Amino acid sequence: MNYVKSELEQLPYFNQQTASFVLKKQGLNLYRQIERLVKKGVFLRLKSGLYVTKTYWDRNSTNPQYLPQIANNLLFPSYLSLDYALSLYGLIPETINLCTSVTLKSSRSYRNFLGTFSYTNIKPVLFTGFANGMASKAKALFDYLYLKQNLSSNFKQELTEGLRINWANFLQKDLREFKTYCRLVKSAKMDKICKELEAIV
Repeated sequence: MNYVKSELEQLPYFNQQTASFVLKKQGLNLYRQIERLVKKGVFLRLKSGLYVTKTYWDRNSTNPQYLPQIANNLLFPSYLSLDYALSLYGLIPETINLCTSVTLKSSRSYRNFLGTFSYTNIKPVLFTGFANGMASKAKALFDYLYLKQNLSSNFKQELTEGLRINWANFLQKDLREFKTYCRLVKSAKMDKICKELEAIV
């Protein structure tokens, strides 16, 4: 199928509308054609209605930017944050294989051949502090602490011992940015955490 190779194989992902335009099919005929190509392994399903060709994936499977790009587009709008971002910034020791994101939509998750993508809802006023689909170091930590529900009321112990955060990688400029997010919400929890961080960083 030269039309698949010449057009769809150049795309990092595509939806049914794009597939309809390229394959020149609509409705049930389009659905059946896509399902046949998925079954043959020509198309790989990212989620219902979103695909990538196996050829494109084979060419880009080692590209470190591909996974974040898919995470940002499986659910839009969203940005990578929480555990995934904290791991990349060296704030937590674990290597996180789960892609964790924040979204304005309802919380949900997707699982496909790339892995699991988890999305947590956050209020619109806090949908900030990210660039190119990735939270800043300060915003990733803020999201993590703000959204974490099982924190002990002993914030000092949690921050210094329980969460195993590498504070050497969190600088004064990060703390200043962190405080700007705290000011966006009326949260006694985050106000207390801010005060504890001032003594740590």
